[in-house]
Amino acid sequence: MTKQRGLDSDDKMEKGRDIAKNDRKYFWKKKSIDSRNLEKRISEIPGGTEENIETFQTNDNKSKNSSLEDVTLNVESRKIVYESPDVQIIETIYIDNNGIKSKEYEIVKKEAETDKGSKKNIALSREEENIKDIIKKRQEGMELEDKIPPEYSSSYRNNLNFPPRGIDLLDPDIIISTSEDVPFFIPIESFSPPKIVRQDEIKLLENTEREMKQSRDLDFYPLIEPYAFARIYFNPETQQREYIVIEPPLNNFEKEKLESIKNILIRGLDVNLEELEKKGAEQYLKGSINRIIEDYDMLLDPGSKEKIFYYIVRDFLGYGKIDALMRDPNIEDISCDGPAIPIFLYHRKYGSLKTNIVFETEEELSAFVIKLAQKCGKHISIAEPMLDATLPDGSRIQITLSTEVTTKGSTFTIRKFRPDPFTPVDLVKFGTFSAEMVAYMWLCIEHGANALFAGGTASGKTTSLNAFSLFIPPQSKIVSVEETREINLPHPNWIPGLTRTGFGEVVDNRRVGEIDLYDLVKAALRQRPEYLLVGEIRGREAYVLFQAMATGHTTYSTVHADSPQALIHRLEGKPIEIPRVMLQSLDIVLFHTSVKIKGKRARRCKQIVEIIGIDPNTKEILTNEVFRWIPEKDQFDFSGKSYVLERIRGSIGVGKEDIDREFRVRTEIIEWMVYKEVKSYKEFARIISEYYENPKDVIYRMRREMNATYHVSKNKL
Repeated sequence: MTKQRGLDSDDKMEKGRDIAKNDRKYFWKKKSIDSRNLEKRISEIPGGTEENIETFQTNDNKSKNSSLEDVTLNVESRKIVYESPDVQIIETIYIDNNGIKSKEYEIVKKEAETDKGSKKNIALSREEENIKDIIKKRQEGMELEDKIPPEYSSSYRNNLNFPPRGIDLLDPDIIISTSEDVPFFIPIESFSPPKIVRQDEIKLLENTEREMKQSRDLDFYPLIEPYAFARIYFNPETQQREYIVIEPPLNNFEKEKLESIKNILIRGLDVNLEELEKKGAEQYLKGSINRIIEDYDMLLDPGSKEKIFYYIVRDFLGYGKIDALMRDPNIEDISCDGPAIPIFLYHRKYGSLKTNIVFETEEELSAFVIKLAQKCGKHISIAEPMLDATLPDGSRIQITLSTEVTTKGSTFTIRKFRPDPFTPVDLVKFGTFSAEMVAYMWLCIEHGANALFAGGTASGKTTSLNAFSLFIPPQSKIVSVEETREINLPHPNWIPGLTRTGFGEVVDNRRVGEIDLYDLVKAALRQRPEYLLVGEIRGREAYVLFQAMATGHTTYSTVHADSPQALIHRLEGKPIEIPRVMLQSLDIVLFHTSVKIKGKRARRCKQIVEIIGIDPNTKEILTNEVFRWIPEKDQFDFSGKSYVLERIRGSIGVGKEDIDREFRVRTEIIEWMVYKEVKSYKEFARIISEYYENPKDVIYRMRREMNATYHVSKNKL
């Protein structure tokens, strides 16, 4: 028996009453869909993007014949994959009669209780909630012809596009005839939250069971609770780890209203600066959205309104599609290689991951990169299609526009900025340095030794520079010079300098108004800094930096070089061209490297080398290796000899035993802070500042806590 679309509402209502309560099942039906169009149709699902649905084929032969059969989606399992005090994420797995599996997520807010105590699902719109209520009453045998809301009359159905035409409550055995514009997943029966089925209770087909065992979730955590979540899992089909952003799905009705509100805001938002300053941008925007909803008589239930708030705030005040990624503190880099290509990222724990976020067209991506440039206060165009800039949160970004310089289309790469930067304690916990190496650098920095942090790209040079700068005495005057802002210090007497691109004509190989590193370093020397930090030396600014070293300024910077020989060649060669006689002003070089340890990417300081001087006969640079990383053991070896510490000992007038004792005490303090898990850079700086003022108090507190820990451990043994 086949139900045709031409039947009137009375016949449909009568049919709905015939469904027995004990025959209820949870499933969706759709008339046959050709497998070739399956991927396209899934993209049309309300909320059916890659964020919350992954479809895969388990039987190729059935797929080829799917156009001859009716697709019935049975709920295979429902389980909670994430739970917090406020929300639950429920994962539903469907399997149809062709063996095609699909997965869907629901975001359920715990605090929003209905009259009957059931959880409110913010993924459902007002129309869906009303449909659920109507269907439930139908199944109880009530007469509802006079209770159906007027918006579900035939005149409203054509306008709302929900519920889709041709979809009504039917017997499970009845085939539905639908038009091509009907979304793939349509609820036919009431979907009140069923019992959560444990995975071991599900009887699976042999192929399905094997796939379920191979696929595994690695991590699941909130990004913008209760709206956006991150799911990291191993995909058995691609044999790769993937990063999935889960956001509230929108149905067709909500998408239409969202676009309408966006257009109204763009065309007619009148900003009251006084009210904006008083309320804040987000609250002001939400107030404007509420006024639009009321003025245009938009019938939106609280759940739909909440979702629309989220998407408008995300797109207008945040970073649009990548806003959730920018909120993830575990992400280091975000890379978009062109339109219709998934965004890739680098995760601190799981390495490089493909995401489910895609800019479908070049027009969409170009508009987005122009918006990013505007957020940076910069301009990008076809005439100047490349841009290096800093985002408002401090992250570094490189952008290309259109196909002028990148053949696939517009691209962007973001290197995220940490508002709470790493401390030396973090570097010890990561294994980048040992506690002894950190204590050594503490002594050297306090007493004004000059240093360069060398290494390859993304080897941790700037991270180490920022972390060790926390050892600078708190009242010292610091001037930093960078092309893109990365250094972040808690010191009050700190002047951060930033280069500026020029404008107008090019005169003497530079634009009018351009201020580069060379200009800033020269200006910094006139500010009488005690410590001068330069983000990276790569040109003529290096000469000024070494002049500053020679005149008594303590300087720190980064440079690309992976060995002492490579460093000397780079400094002496073009375009830096530092005379060899000036290189002896440098005291210490720390060489960083990026390696793989037990299959995971890690950063290590492979050498700390002291520059002793120049051999008068051979004119070669004399060096002393203080620390070396041993890859086989993943440990650090201390040579026991330091010319820099000997120089410091002579300058402050203490004996060798005194400097050795101080070195051991500071090593203990670093180990104590690692044990205490001091994470905040401000807390770390406070302890260092306290040690400079009252070393005995810090040592007493440290040893008292460590002794108490020792006695507790001994008693347990």
